[in-house]
Amino acid sequence: MVGKAKFGVIALLLALGFASNASAGTIFITPISPVPLLYGNETGQAQIDDIIIGEFGLCPTCFNAYKADVGDAQNPNTIESGLFADDYSTQFTNDPLDPQDATITCDGPDYIDTDPIYLLVKDGAQIPAWYLFDISDWNGTDTIELTGFWPTEGAISHVQIYTGEEEQHNGPEPSSLLLLGTALVALGLGRRWFR
Repeated sequence: MVGKAKFGVIALLLALGFASNASAGTIFITPISPVPLLYGNETGQAQIDDIIIGEFGLCPTCFNAYKADVGDAQNPNTIESGLFADDYSTQFTNDPLDPQDATITCDGPDYIDTDPIYLLVKDGAQIPAWYLFDISDWNGTDTIELTGFWPTEGAISHVQIYTGEEEQHNGPEPSSLLLLGTALVALGLGRRWFR
């Protein structure tokens, strides 16, 4: 009886460990890696939106899924907007009001799972003033680490994620559910085996 209980506890711990690590990952983005899809000197957000989604748009079906603006002296908090504003958070680092780095984290329960997905990193007063990255391979839950943007002059003013479909997913990723299901099947088989 004790052997059966130990097997069950070990199998359950392994299943939970695999399920919790299935979506843990980080993608790293710098001004040169991966190579930006586009970059430009336009400083107005409306001009950039025209390039990405507007009249001259790269992705006419895209919309603002998530945007995080750096705070200011009066309101130092990050200002988040977009359909997924409650599901992601961004921490600007170095100097939180004059950052070169940022970390975008999925807090869930929903996450972006569409194609295409673009990430905009904008300054506004430098050349180039913004970078656009194609992150369509991103699973929507991995952390995005941005480093080295305008390190000598300028700083990130905001980050923005555009996507092409208004689709969202709730709860754990399918890969996590698959691992958990596999572990539960193994538990069932283990109970039969040790009877």
